[in-house]
Order: sequence, then C-alpha cells, then structure tokens
Amino acid sequence: MVLFVSTFIINNTFATLVGQRTRMFGLMRSIGASSKQIMQMVFIEAASIGLAASGLGLVGGLGVASALKQLFSSAGGEFPEGPLEIRTRTIIVVVIVGMGVTLASAILPALRASRVTPLEAFRTGGKTTRPFTVRIAAGSAVLLPGLILMAIGMFGNPGGTAATLACIGIGGALTFIGVSMLSAMFAGVVAGFIGQPVAKLRGVTGRIARGNASRNPQRTSSTVTALMIGLALISGVAVLTKSILDSFEEVLSESISADLWVFESNQRLEFSGLLVDQLAELPEVDHIAGFSPTAVRIDDEVLTATGFDSSTGTSVVNMGIVEGVAEIGRDGIAVLDTVAEEGPLSIGDRVDVEFEDGYTTSLVVKGIFDDASLVGANWLIDRGLTNEHRITDGITFAGLTYAEGVDPAVGRAAVEATTSAFPQLSVQDNTEFQEEAEGQIAQLQIVITALLVLCLFVAFFGIVNTMLVAVLERTREIGLLRAVGMTRRQLQSSVRWEAAIISLFGALLGVLLGLLLGWAAVIAIPDSFVSKLGIPWGQLIVYVVVGGLLGVIAAWFPARRAARLDVLEAISTQ
Repeated sequence: MVLFVSTFIINNTFATLVGQRTRMFGLMRSIGASSKQIMQMVFIEAASIGLAASGLGLVGGLGVASALKQLFSSAGGEFPEGPLEIRTRTIIVVVIVGMGVTLASAILPALRASRVTPLEAFRTGGKTTRPFTVRIAAGSAVLLPGLILMAIGMFGNPGGTAATLACIGIGGALTFIGVSMLSAMFAGVVAGFIGQPVAKLRGVTGRIARGNASRNPQRTSSTVTALMIGLALISGVAVLTKSILDSFEEVLSESISADLWVFESNQRLEFSGLLVDQLAELPEVDHIAGFSPTAVRIDDEVLTATGFDSSTGTSVVNMGIVEGVAEIGRDGIAVLDTVAEEGPLSIGDRVDVEFEDGYTTSLVVKGIFDDASLVGANWLIDRGLTNEHRITDGITFAGLTYAEGVDPAVGRAAVEATTSAFPQLSVQDNTEFQEEAEGQIAQLQIVITALLVLCLFVAFFGIVNTMLVAVLERTREIGLLRAVGMTRRQLQSSVRWEAAIISLFGALLGVLLGLLLGWAAVIAIPDSFVSKLGIPWGQLIVYVVVGGLLGVIAAWFPARRAARLDVLEAISTQ
C-alpha cells in the first residue's frame, strides 16, 4: 500500500519537473535532439533515481522491519530472536520494483516532453491546458468499474467471502485512482470553500493562500492524492474496528447466558474436554457446555463444524434458533440460516457428513440458527458424536452457569480451584471476557494503523515535495509580491495556510472514502463476525484535523525557502 501511495507521488513529481524543463527540451530539439533522445534522457534520469531510491529504501526497510518487530512484540506477538535476515531475492525484488515503479511513473511525462515542438516550447513553455472532457472520460473509465466491483462485493454474490473481499479490494483501489483523477474537477471549488474562513481570519495572506489553493485544481488534487489514500485506509480500519466492537457488544448482550467462561487466553489453543466433565460434577455448577471445532466433509467440500454439548449448549449460548431445536442429539445437525437457504435445506432433510477418521453418517437437520458469532461455524453437531471421530477430545472454550442460589464469588472460586490443574487456562465472567476481547481488537487496530501510518509518512513527504515544486513554479510571482511590499513573514504564512487548505481538502476526501470502504467491508464480512455498522465520529474528526496539521508542518521548509528568495532574481526568472 505504501508503494501504491508512492507511485502517485513519483508520477506527480516527474510530471511537474519535466514540465518545468520544457523550454530546455525545446532548445535541445531546436539544435537537433530528436523526440526519441528526449524520452531516453528522461528514462535514464528516472532509472538513476529509481536505483538510488531502491538502495536507500532497502537500508530504510531494515529500520522499519526492526520497528515493526518491536511493535508486534509489544502487541503480544512473538518473533524469533536473532538479527534481521536479508536474502538475495529481497534485494532483487526491491531493485526491480523500485526501478519499475519509477520508470512507469516517468512514461507519461516523457511522452509529453517528447511531443512538444521547439517553437511551442519557446512560445508557451510547453504548457498546454488539456480539456476536462479527457480527464472526465479517463477518470470515469477507472471509477465506474471500481464502483461496480464494490457494489458486487457489497450487494451481490460473487461466491464466498474471499471473492467478496477481492471484489471490494480491487474495486476500492480503482475507486481511489478514479477519484484522484476526477478530483481536479471540484478541487478548486472545495478548496475555495474551505479557505473562506482562512481568508476572513488572516486577511491578505489568507486570501492569497485561498487563491493559490483554488486556482490550480490539478496541482491541488495531485498534492493530496497520497494523503487521501492514507487517511482513507486508516478511516476504513477505524470504521471496521468500531463495527466489530459494536457487534461484539451486541452479541454479548443478546447471545450469552453463561456466568463464566473457560478458555486458553494466549493462543486460543484447545485443551482437554475432560475438564468439562470435572466441572459438571461441581455442586456450584448448573449447566456447562464445551465447544470444539472439527473438520468435516459435506457435499465433497471440507468445512469446519462445531461440536457442542447440545443438551446444555443453549444454557450458555443463544445461537438464535429460527426453526427446529438446538438439542439436536447424536443423530442431528444444525445449520446456519444463510447456508440452509443456499442448500436448500429444511427441517427433516438429511446431510451426509464425513469425519476426520473417514467415518460417514447421515444426520437429520433438526435446527436452523442465525447467529454463528460465538459458535464459530455454519454447522453444529453434538460433541458426543464428534469426539468419537477426532484424534483428541479437545475444546476451544467452555461456558457454564451457576446453580440456583450460589454466590458468584463462591462459584467462581470452586471453578478456579478445579481449573488450577490447567495453568494455561483463564476463567472470566462476561465483563472480563468482553474487556479482553475488546483489548485484543484494539491491539490489532493499533498494529494495522501503525502499518498504515507509513502511508501518511510517505504522503507527508509528498506534500513537502509538491509544495516545493509549487514554490519553484511561482518564483516570479513571489518576487512580485515581495516587490510590492509583502513581508517574508506574510509570505511564509500564506504558503503554510495554502498547504493547510489543500491538506484539509485531501483529509476530508480521504475520510469520506474511508467511510465508504469501511461500510463495504462490514457488508462483505459475514454477519457471524460483524453484524452492524459502527462509525467512530470522534476518531474521524481527529484524522481530518491531523491531515490539516500535516499540511502546515509539511509547508514549513517550502515556506522558508520562498521567504528567502532574492526579490530581483525572482522577478527576472522566466
């Protein structure tokens, strides 16, 4: 994803720099250089930059890898001790990708440079205004397929969760590119609207900043593309995480009847099912049910089913029986409602099931349920049957309820005393169970967000780069402003506010796309995992503010450079 963001920055940089040297290329054409030679010169320059950048990137990657290793370790992951390993294939891939992306980004600028005639370069500097119809056609040709793929993933049935997520992923990437290409159509208007408060607040410098941000929509949209994509991804992750947390909270409130949970908290490994029998003998325990995943073959497809104690399972988990019963017995099976519809299967139908040991039997559909969030599978079979055809009697978790009149503290003490022989297990009530699950989800969000912050890091340098180029483009204009009385401080302020306006535009666009991406992901992921959409408005507002601040910080050096330009030299610049 960082490479995806970097490609936009590289392309924008080459397009601008080649455009700045069009007059020089025209002079070279006038003394005999051919279009092919101009293209070769640009490509050689791109290859040299790509090779140097690949080397620097390889060295920088070691630092990033070390930081990620520490990040994962702090989040509970485990990495083997020892130095980082660099393989020959890694170096080859880095060089090929780095040079390939740089050369690919230089293709269009090189073509434009080679097609400018010498007279046109001397007369206009090679600057031509392409009609918006071309941009609209090209952008629409990318955006529409992206939106169609996302719609198929969200509302269609491309065939399984993997295919759905693939549609949304590819569609999202095309949507990013399409929006980036079309954003120049409205960038000027939006930047002007955002800049209105700045113009009123900062007076002359604010009006100049607003004018510079809105008068060149192409430059504005190019500047914020990387920031837009980075914030879109981070916002999408925030929406998905909030949706998972909200869904989990709803599951706990509606689907859980247990008083205590027993499970292996570190890696969610299986433990002996004998513990269920031991806990069931305690006078403080009323009902207990264990749950264990098992591989089965149904209709020539290997699937995961959950074996559970069907006689007591509904006492600890409410899986939402919509038809039939949950007490399916050894000769029955329960099916998720969406799977039953696709089957189609109904109560009384028979399903041939083959277990891990090769044993095959025909089970009667006795129940159809609509909530697989806790049981973790679309098929439920009695644990008494699955245990007979598994290598080990292992369970992933167990839930229990206290006997009537038992004090919760006394009941928990009795359970913990029994589970003390299994030091790897945790005993938690519903509140603790929810807090731990939310903590793990939050840790995952931190890790993913930290990875995506690399996109913002790249976007930051993209803004610095573009603002520097913008200052170079406006050297003569800056000299004229200084000549008529604008101070260095006012000039620096105008450049910083211009960057803030542009960055706020990119941040708003990125957050809106992130909302769309997060919504699409929530719809695509099965309801057994995410069942409702949650929007973290506070986080999204913070992201917009951070986007604006990134622009202000990124503009510090370009603003400083602009203020230090010699007035007479700037005015004489062509």
